[in-house]
Amino acid sequence: MSSTSPKILIINETPEAVGLLPEWLQREGYDTLIATEGQPILTLAAEYQPDVILMDVLLSEVDGIEMCRRLRLMPETTNIPVILVSERGMVDARAEGLLAGAVDYLNKPFQVPDLMDRLERLVFFNELPHSDYHRLLSETAQAALASLPCDLVWLLVADVESQWLTHLTLAMNQAPEVLYEFLAAVYGEQPGIRFPLSGSENRLVQAMDSRTPLINLACTELEGLAAFGASLSHACSAFELDYISVWPLSMSQQTIGIMVLATAETPLNETAQHQQLITALGNQAAMVVTNARLQADLAVREEQMRAEQAFRRMVLDTMGEGLVVVDQAARILYVNNRLLQLTGYSRTTLYGQSVGVIFHPGSRNQLVASLTGERRGTLPFSQMLFTSEEKVVPVLLSQAIMPSPDEEGDNTVMVVTDLSDIQRNEAALTRQTQRLQAIKRASDAITSARSFDEVVVTCVASALEIVQGVSASLLHTNGGTNALDAVASAGPNGRHVGRDTVVWGEGLAGWVASTGKSQLVVNGVHDVQFLDEYAAAYSADLHSLLIVPLVASDTVLGVLEVVNKTDGAFDEQDLEMLENLAGSASIAIENAHLLDQMRRRVTELSTLLDASAAASSTLDFGDILERIARLLSMALRVERVLITDWKQQTNSLRTLVEVVNAYWLPGYGPLRQFEQLSITRAVLEFGTPVLADDLGDTSDTDWVDEMNPSGMRIKAGFPIKIVGATVGIVALYDERSDNELASPYTTAVMEVVTAWQSELEVHGTDEWWSRSNLTDLCQRVSQASGARWCSVGYWDHAEQAVRILREVGHALWLKQTGKMWDVARYANLERVLKTGTALTLQQQELESDLAEQHYLRAIGGCICLVAPLLIRGEPGGLVKLIDSKHENRVFDDAELSLCQGITNVVGNAMENAQLYAAQEQRAAALEAAYRELQESDRIKNELLQNLSHELQTPLTHILGYLRLLLDEAFGSINLEQQETVRLVLNKSIQLANLVRDIVAVQQTEAQHLAPKPINLQQVIELAIHTVNSQTREREIEIAFDIPADLPLVHADPVRIGAVFEELLENAIKFSPDANRVELVVEDTEGPMLHAFVQDFGIGIEVDQYEKIFRRFYQVDSGTTRRFGGTGLGLAIVRQVVEGHRGQVWVESEPGVGSCFHLTLPKAN
Repeated sequence: MSSTSPKILIINETPEAVGLLPEWLQREGYDTLIATEGQPILTLAAEYQPDVILMDVLLSEVDGIEMCRRLRLMPETTNIPVILVSERGMVDARAEGLLAGAVDYLNKPFQVPDLMDRLERLVFFNELPHSDYHRLLSETAQAALASLPCDLVWLLVADVESQWLTHLTLAMNQAPEVLYEFLAAVYGEQPGIRFPLSGSENRLVQAMDSRTPLINLACTELEGLAAFGASLSHACSAFELDYISVWPLSMSQQTIGIMVLATAETPLNETAQHQQLITALGNQAAMVVTNARLQADLAVREEQMRAEQAFRRMVLDTMGEGLVVVDQAARILYVNNRLLQLTGYSRTTLYGQSVGVIFHPGSRNQLVASLTGERRGTLPFSQMLFTSEEKVVPVLLSQAIMPSPDEEGDNTVMVVTDLSDIQRNEAALTRQTQRLQAIKRASDAITSARSFDEVVVTCVASALEIVQGVSASLLHTNGGTNALDAVASAGPNGRHVGRDTVVWGEGLAGWVASTGKSQLVVNGVHDVQFLDEYAAAYSADLHSLLIVPLVASDTVLGVLEVVNKTDGAFDEQDLEMLENLAGSASIAIENAHLLDQMRRRVTELSTLLDASAAASSTLDFGDILERIARLLSMALRVERVLITDWKQQTNSLRTLVEVVNAYWLPGYGPLRQFEQLSITRAVLEFGTPVLADDLGDTSDTDWVDEMNPSGMRIKAGFPIKIVGATVGIVALYDERSDNELASPYTTAVMEVVTAWQSELEVHGTDEWWSRSNLTDLCQRVSQASGARWCSVGYWDHAEQAVRILREVGHALWLKQTGKMWDVARYANLERVLKTGTALTLQQQELESDLAEQHYLRAIGGCICLVAPLLIRGEPGGLVKLIDSKHENRVFDDAELSLCQGITNVVGNAMENAQLYAAQEQRAAALEAAYRELQESDRIKNELLQNLSHELQTPLTHILGYLRLLLDEAFGSINLEQQETVRLVLNKSIQLANLVRDIVAVQQTEAQHLAPKPINLQQVIELAIHTVNSQTREREIEIAFDIPADLPLVHADPVRIGAVFEELLENAIKFSPDANRVELVVEDTEGPMLHAFVQDFGIGIEVDQYEKIFRRFYQVDSGTTRRFGGTGLGLAIVRQVVEGHRGQVWVESEPGVGSCFHLTLPKAN
């Protein structure tokens, strides 16, 4: 038996009728499944794949016999054995069931052993295939039971592969039911009736392995045996069996199994006759098992051969080449399916026919002769098949000779290969290779492109090459809108780049973009929608179209469309190739976007830095504004930039600077009405240059009003002549009304224009209006004339007006009045000033702001970004950025941020300019005041100097006479007179000291110093001597300490002597209760000498230290009244010492005294 349990499907609509049958089957080692009423029997059988189906004939909807027929018709169940069970008559029911495909038939009620026997024969048919296998074994066991003195004969077979000793048959002198009771007693609930062969100590197995009979073993000795030993002993006891003998079964030195004999009460008699009989019966059982196994192996091999034959036939039938086998008479024995397809014949028609019937009549006889002659010739490789429809198919023929299966001759095997398929395959492979190479080249070219424009242009060109298209366009999503804009085109009839737009979700292209699904249109001429949509875009004879979405990161970036194939119509393969290209293009476009964003960010940052650098530079304010305006134009890719300031008093905006660099295709530029253009009209009518001065008085409104919308007057106009005809005009403008174009410049400009025209006539004049040509012209004219504003226009006959093509220039209004904007008339400008936030204006959507709409139309602007200029957080003006190319442009957050950042820089620059102007005015006022003060000071000094000189001479005489009076040189005077004279003398001395101090101050301010190397000790001793009268009067001692080796100092001896005199007089004056003043000089290691005068008088407060060195300052009025003085002494001391590059300072404590320090430079 197999190691996998067999499966039994029981089909009975009454579960009670099944009874204990599933339990019995499970005991015998079967898996069971019961199908009851309502379950799909056919589906269950196909899925469960049972080894045997046990089915009741009486079923409700379809009876068991019909169900058996249906099981035989299903490939999944056709080989499953079916046993029918019924209560019907045996003969008729059995015949009907067997005709329906059943393998056996049971009548109710049936015996379980009988069912088990039938199941075992069916389940193990492949292993023990002979139909009489069990019958022979059963007969052998019955013969042994009848001829030997035993009560039980049990045959078991060894399955070496599964390592089990398995039950075959059992014979007892009992009823059949008892047999199964015995087996149930042995195995209990264990599945299968078997003993393990490996790892077992069972003596039954040992007897088989050693091929040694085991005679008369007491059943009680089986208790200690492993693997069912105890259960076998109990079963023998239950059936009153006392002894057991084991006889090995072998055949050709191979162990087959064992035969077990059991007796009751008496042992088996070991006579020679019995042994011979046992040996004969054992050999017979071994022979039956061996023959059954041989037949099973043969059946397996036959099945394998049938499977191999079926496989070979399947291989032959699925070959890509045709195959035909013929015998020696060239009759067809076999053909495969491919040959049938090539010829159109059926197998029944060809089998037995001459092989010549499938070959062309022209070579048929030669081919048959080559196959049937005594010496078979080699057939030509190139042949022609002749089909049933008399069509010719070129083939490549190869042959081989092989023996026939009956070995009565040779067969010829011919293989034919359809050359037409090969040729088609080769052509298809070549085309596919070329396309793959084109895709690779395209992918390499696309991924190598650095900018978005390069990527899309390369993409459409590659699309035409890959699918052999006529025209192609790439539509890209316009961020922030529901539109697809044409950004690249190739072929004679592509979309107009920059102008054609498709609405998202509308039309084929819009549908592809919204759904992300490709579209193939063939025979579009029959599709009205297709014609209407693409006839306008491509203006071509439309017949097929490919549209694929460009998708990256699950986001649709646009669509790629190819119109018309150069040869035939597009197919699914073309669509697949274009989708592959679109995949590479989408990634490249996304990468280009990222690179452009990174470059743009770098440009924005550098622009902002450049603007900040310009604003903080020392450039003129006008140059700063012009430079920032140009930076804005380049960074935000706009054609025109205006910077204005806001005059709140008049609620008006004044243009400060304007730059422009705009170009329009013919028919798209702004119009200038002819009747308002006197100079332009004269140039176009006469074909000669015209200056503003040529039309006479500038007050004549007929030509004064010829100004551009920016408020600049025309200075001169020059004709553009192509092949002798005047086709346009070059106009020069200037914002300065008094700046006229001189005659030499006029000549130079005309020469430049003439040279430009001559070059055009050499290279072609068809597109004289192209951007590159007009840019070259404007640059030459501006350089020749020095003009700051240049425009090129042409006469538009349809509009009867001049239409502008190119405008380049810059204008600055700082000293002149530029274009004025009445804010009340411009609602959107007023809104930006009030809210302080930027605003985007579309020219076509300004019905509520007609003034702004008229201005934008006049300058050819499509969209305008207006941003506020903030000065200290308040609006101080506006910046206008005008785009002339993109009607649907959307300024993104980065552009708005950059614009606002630069406008803040402009606001700061304007604030700085205002502050600078105010500072200049303040500086001029201060300078004038300073000059007045200098003049006043000069007059004061002269007055003081004159007064001091005029006072010194009479004071000297007065002091002399007063001293003579006190000395009684003019006679004796009484005490009262002496006191009076002494009083007058003291007052005169104070007045003389005041005059002296004033003179000293004047000399110091005038820097009348005469420094030289001097001996400081001598100067100090002279100063001490000068104040001796005061020390004697106050009874104060001056103690001085001067080193003997004191170096010389570089100083003015007179002025330094006055310094020490002043310091000593102060010390004496402010020491009313002291009797000592100290003067010390010290040498230092540096270039200066240090000296100080120490008194022990009234002292000075700390907050007065600096003030006492000011002119005319006294600590308080009481001190002045008590000690006198002018307040000039210490001021003179500081001026003199600092004039010698020294320092002077004071250290003091009120009530203790003061110490005045000073330093003087050494002479070396």
